[in-house]
Amino acid sequence: MKRIILFCALGLAIFACGSKKDTLTNKDNEFKVKDTASIDKIFLANKGNQSVTLTKQGKVWMVNNEFEARGDMMDNILFAIRNVEVKQFVPKAAVDNTMKLLAVAATKVEIYVKGKLARVYYVGGPTQDHFGTYMVMQDAETPYICYVPGHRGYISNFFTPMADEWRSRQIFHYSLDEIGSVKTEFYRAPDYSWEIINLDNKNFKLKSLATNKFVESFDTGAVKMVLKEFKALGFESFVTINPLRLDSVKAKYPLYKITVTDRTGKARSLDLYEIPMQPGVYTMDGKEAKVDVDRMYGIVDGTTTTICQYFTYDPVAVPITFFMGQSPTNSGYPGR
Repeated sequence: MKRIILFCALGLAIFACGSKKDTLTNKDNEFKVKDTASIDKIFLANKGNQSVTLTKQGKVWMVNNEFEARGDMMDNILFAIRNVEVKQFVPKAAVDNTMKLLAVAATKVEIYVKGKLARVYYVGGPTQDHFGTYMVMQDAETPYICYVPGHRGYISNFFTPMADEWRSRQIFHYSLDEIGSVKTEFYRAPDYSWEIINLDNKNFKLKSLATNKFVESFDTGAVKMVLKEFKALGFESFVTINPLRLDSVKAKYPLYKITVTDRTGKARSLDLYEIPMQPGVYTMDGKEAKVDVDRMYGIVDGTTTTICQYFTYDPVAVPITFFMGQSPTNSGYPGR
């Protein structure tokens, strides 16, 4: 909150200034940081008390030191920081109004290089033609219209301070080497439930969770095919569900639970449930749609509620018979 208050104070100072400069100077337009590989922290905040801290930990960027950051969004912001250029001055007649807008509706950007604060500036909204972005350095008197060569459009959205937007949509992100075991429990058909134990990436054990016994003969190729799908399995979006509705969904619409345990013994789980539809919704063939046929609710580690797609999880939501040579169909096993 202290940092947000400081941001507000700085914002008030910004629009109190007029434009006294007619030439570009290093002081008031050095938005760019060419060596983005040396950046280890980025702090973003706005006047709406929204803020996020992105920190580099090894090769991974983290959101508020809690969640892994989205790779595509980190690529975008680093691309913008590395390539942002001044396109033109804000016309003198528009400077005061621009400064007032920046004070009210800009995102404060702090960039740290090797632990030291290297840049502080404010990123505002787009120009009228949406091909430029209003920006101003901290304590500067001159705002600029900036752009990124090669990028068509404005860059304000690259600097969003909303933490959830930065959180990675990946749930399972494991190479075969990292997987210790995978367990899939079908709530409606326990006989289909299974666990795969990865011994050495070439040899595996397959257990029936219904009988708690290992299967003697199974298709190792099918096992590898399923395990390799866990390299990139994620979700579509976050979702907030009323607690009473969530309890009802858990009781009436369970599908299956996937648990992956890595080589260190750390586990990650995903519970999947059908999404009930409101009466009056029909499928393409005219039948009433009781549940969403494309999406599911997914609860990650029992806490985070998301929207997941069947298309993403069908390849791993297979019955134990799949590993014995039987091909599953959408209507033939409870993954759908």
